[in-house]
Amino acid sequence: MKSRWLPVLTLLSSIFPIAVLAQTPVIRSIEPAAGPTSGGILVAISGDELGANVACILPCPPLVTFDTTTVEGEFQSSGVIVVRTPAHPAGVVDVHLQTPDGRTVTAKKTFTYTTSSEASYDRLLLPIYLDGTVPGAHGSRWKTDFWLRHNGSEPLSLAPWPCPPAEVCPAVFPLTHTVNGGETLHNLPPFFTAPAPNPSRVLFASRNAVDDTSTNLRIYDESRGDIDAGAEVPVVRERDLRAKTVQLHAVPLEGAYRLHLRIYDLAQTEARFRVRVYEEVAGSGTGQPVSEFELVASTNQSGEFRSQAAYADSSALTDLLPGPLPRPALIRVEIEPLTAGSRFWPFISITNNVTQRVTLITPQ
Repeated sequence: MKSRWLPVLTLLSSIFPIAVLAQTPVIRSIEPAAGPTSGGILVAISGDELGANVACILPCPPLVTFDTTTVEGEFQSSGVIVVRTPAHPAGVVDVHLQTPDGRTVTAKKTFTYTTSSEASYDRLLLPIYLDGTVPGAHGSRWKTDFWLRHNGSEPLSLAPWPCPPAEVCPAVFPLTHTVNGGETLHNLPPFFTAPAPNPSRVLFASRNAVDDTSTNLRIYDESRGDIDAGAEVPVVRERDLRAKTVQLHAVPLEGAYRLHLRIYDLAQTEARFRVRVYEEVAGSGTGQPVSEFELVASTNQSGEFRSQAAYADSSALTDLLPGPLPRPALIRVEIEPLTAGSRFWPFISITNNVTQRVTLITPQ
């Protein structure tokens, strides 16, 4: 027999959020994990069971408390809540979350308020950015092509920016460049530094507008530009950097290819990594590495607004494999960070010695 109270309870549950047998919410990450004392940046809180378990007609947004100041979420789903930080003095604070249906969870000491001017920016890693043309193997001539479009309405600031030649620039650090809404930027001005083996370029993009930008970075052999449009190189957002061991899969060892492993670290000026090479086979178990070595990523830049990441590379993956032949047809390369606080991104480029076409194997 149907209860006469069922329609009433259904109506009440649609108006007032009621959690029935609801799972406990879990916070797994907060990105970015630091911001300016002035507040005002968007922070994505990711985890499990963060959304409401019942419908809600009345306004009942998620509430997020930074230390003692509570703000309403601007976007919510079961896995992500986006909130704009309130102002707070410098220091590390707890982040307390209340879901729309009243469940709560606290992440202790997980957000840092800082007076650093970098806190207002999101870092963009351009793993390979070449100023001009760089000669390579087999007569190749390598160039990069970078495009950035700002699709929003609020101006986007980019830093650090070199002072243009023959101009007098203000004595401030860092110099910035403004990209207005609807504007497209093509390539970057060079810094007046000696060429270095570190090919990276780091852009600091203002957090309030970076989500409204789109980018494309390609590397190509200029001498074969009429038959090959080049390979796209991911522009890596700060939130996509890795902190745990990374696997790069199905790297071919054919003699027609040359391999190049590159590792970038944006959190350190020097960071150590252990690299293990395995034969790539299907099935359970990891097997024993066929080769193992360490790399140290470093940069000679220090302080705020570094224009290059700490960098390490190796083109000797095949040379380090023990003989005799036959060698594995495919290998898996594992990169383990050994320096506390490392935030890194690796990839392997595979270049055909005949065509000079490049394939990238990146973290997934």
